Amino acid sequence: MALFDKFRTASSSKGRTEAQSVIESLSEILNTRRGYGSFLDNFGIMDLSDRISRQQIALAVVREVREVISNYEQRITVGEIVEVPQVHPTRMSFSIQCSFGEEKLPLQMVFDSSLSTFELGTS
Repeated sequence: MALFDKFRTASSSKGRTEAQSVIESLSEILNTRRGYGSFLDNFGIMDLSDRISRQQIALAVVREVREVISNYEQRITVGEIVEVPQVHPTRMSFSIQCSFGEEKLPLQMVFDSSLSTFELGTS
Protein backbone atom coordinates (compact mmCIF):
# COMPACT_ATOMS: atom_id res chain seq x y z
CA MET A 1 0.00 0.00 0.00
CA ALA A 2 1.25 3.42 -0.85
CA LEU A 3 0.49 4.48 2.73
CA PHE A 4 3.11 2.04 4.09
CA ASP A 5 5.69 3.48 1.69
CA LYS A 6 5.47 6.81 3.49
CA PHE A 7 6.76 5.18 6.69
CA ARG A 8 9.70 3.45 5.07
CA THR A 9 13.08 5.12 5.07
CA ALA A 10 14.39 6.55 1.84
CA SER A 11 17.19 3.97 1.76
CA SER A 12 14.86 0.99 2.10
CA SER A 13 12.68 2.10 -0.82
CA LYS A 14 15.57 3.34 -2.96
CA GLY A 15 15.82 1.44 -6.21
CA ARG A 16 12.37 -0.14 -5.89
CA THR A 17 10.19 0.15 -8.93
CA GLU A 18 6.52 1.04 -8.72
CA ALA A 19 5.70 -2.54 -9.80
CA GLN A 20 7.77 -3.92 -6.91
CA SER A 21 5.95 -1.59 -4.56
CA VAL A 22 2.59 -2.87 -5.83
CA ILE A 23 3.64 -6.51 -5.41
CA GLU A 24 4.87 -5.87 -1.85
CA SER A 25 1.65 -4.06 -1.03
CA LEU A 26 -0.49 -6.88 -2.44
CA SER A 27 1.52 -9.43 -0.49
CA GLU A 28 0.88 -7.51 2.75
CA ILE A 29 -2.82 -7.18 1.98
CA LEU A 30 -3.35 -10.81 0.92
CA ASN A 31 -1.36 -12.28 3.81
CA THR A 32 -3.31 -10.38 6.46
CA ARG A 33 -6.21 -12.30 7.95
CA ARG A 34 -9.40 -10.28 8.06
CA GLY A 35 -10.01 -9.13 11.63
CA TYR A 36 -6.32 -9.42 12.61
CA GLY A 37 -3.46 -7.01 12.06
CA SER A 38 -5.56 -4.06 10.93
CA PHE A 39 -8.04 -1.66 12.40
CA LEU A 40 -10.06 -1.87 9.17
CA ASP A 41 -12.84 -4.46 9.32
CA ASN A 42 -12.60 -5.61 5.71
CA PHE A 43 -8.80 -5.44 5.28
CA GLY A 44 -7.19 -8.73 4.31
CA ILE A 45 -8.52 -12.14 3.39
CA MET A 46 -11.15 -13.95 5.43
CA ASP A 47 -10.47 -17.39 6.87
CA LEU A 48 -10.91 -19.91 4.07
CA SER A 49 -10.55 -23.04 6.21
CA ASP A 50 -14.31 -23.59 6.36
CA ARG A 51 -14.44 -24.28 2.60
CA ILE A 52 -14.76 -27.98 1.91
CA SER A 53 -13.95 -28.48 -1.74
CA ARG A 54 -11.10 -27.23 -3.88
CA GLN A 55 -13.67 -25.52 -6.12
CA GLN A 56 -15.20 -23.63 -3.14
CA ILE A 57 -11.73 -22.51 -2.08
CA ALA A 58 -10.87 -21.35 -5.62
CA LEU A 59 -14.10 -19.34 -5.92
CA ALA A 60 -13.56 -17.77 -2.49
CA VAL A 61 -9.94 -16.88 -3.28
CA VAL A 62 -10.89 -15.18 -6.54
CA ARG A 63 -13.74 -13.23 -4.89
CA GLU A 64 -11.62 -12.16 -1.91
CA VAL A 65 -8.62 -11.18 -4.03
CA ARG A 66 -10.77 -9.04 -6.31
CA GLU A 67 -12.44 -7.35 -3.35
CA VAL A 68 -9.34 -6.47 -1.34
CA ILE A 69 -7.37 -5.33 -4.38
CA SER A 70 -10.18 -3.01 -5.48
CA ASN A 71 -10.51 -1.67 -1.92
CA TYR A 72 -6.84 -1.29 -0.94
CA GLU A 73 -4.60 -1.19 -4.01
CA GLN A 74 -6.05 1.35 -6.39
CA ARG A 75 -2.85 1.56 -8.43
CA ILE A 76 -3.93 -1.55 -10.34
CA THR A 77 -7.09 -2.78 -11.98
CA VAL A 78 -7.72 -6.52 -11.87
CA GLY A 79 -8.74 -8.19 -15.10
CA GLU A 80 -9.04 -11.93 -15.39
CA ILE A 81 -8.06 -14.32 -12.57
CA VAL A 82 -7.58 -17.87 -13.80
CA GLU A 83 -6.66 -20.97 -11.82
CA VAL A 84 -3.51 -22.61 -13.18
CA PRO A 85 -2.96 -26.36 -12.71
CA GLN A 86 -0.74 -27.10 -9.71
CA VAL A 87 0.99 -30.37 -8.85
CA HIS A 88 1.21 -29.80 -5.10
CA PRO A 89 -2.06 -30.98 -3.45
CA THR A 90 -2.40 -28.14 -0.91
CA ARG A 91 -1.47 -25.32 -3.28
CA MET A 92 -3.60 -23.48 -5.76
CA SER A 93 -2.04 -21.29 -8.39
CA PHE A 94 -3.72 -18.36 -10.13
CA SER A 95 -2.74 -16.10 -12.97
CA ILE A 96 -3.93 -12.54 -12.44
CA GLN A 97 -4.05 -10.12 -15.34
CA CYS A 98 -3.76 -6.57 -14.04
CA SER A 99 -3.54 -3.13 -15.56
CA PHE A 100 -0.93 -0.98 -13.89
CA GLY A 101 -1.11 2.56 -15.13
CA GLU A 102 -0.78 2.30 -18.90
CA GLU A 103 0.85 -1.13 -18.90
CA LYS A 104 -0.30 -4.67 -18.24
CA LEU A 105 1.16 -6.36 -15.17
CA PRO A 106 0.77 -10.14 -15.30
CA LEU A 107 1.06 -11.62 -11.82
CA GLN A 108 1.39 -15.20 -10.69
CA MET A 109 -0.26 -15.89 -7.35
CA VAL A 110 0.10 -19.12 -5.38
CA PHE A 111 -2.25 -19.80 -2.49
CA ASP A 112 -1.14 -22.52 -0.06
CA SER A 113 -4.35 -23.80 1.53
CA SER A 114 -2.55 -25.68 4.31
CA LEU A 115 -0.74 -22.52 5.48
CA SER A 116 -3.33 -19.98 4.21
CA THR A 117 -0.56 -17.91 2.63
CA PHE A 118 -0.20 -16.13 -0.68
CA GLU A 119 2.98 -15.74 -2.73
CA LEU A 120 3.08 -13.21 -5.56
CA GLY A 121 5.46 -12.67 -8.40
CA THR A 122 5.54 -11.45 -11.96
CA SER A 123 4.85 -13.95 -14.72
